[in-house]
Amino acid sequence: MRAAEPNPAHLALATLEHRVAGFTLITQNVDGLHARAGSRRMVELHGNIMRNKCFAEGTVVEHGVEDGDPPPKC
Repeated sequence: MRAAEPNPAHLALATLEHRVAGFTLITQNVDGLHARAGSRRMVELHGNIMRNKCFAEGTVVEHGVEDGDPPPKC
């Protein structure tokens, strides 16, 4: 997944956001490709696979766990 690149649809939505005031993208995607395409005002309904969150403390870690790494501690 890390090697995936935004496709023309991701790029078109990012362009639309920059052209239309008040545009917010609501996505079920968890791959972060919308952000990599340039979208900034978005709601990721199912989160982002590259972000970890401790629900006990509300701490968010903005990077994914590498293969074999233990998850971050709260």
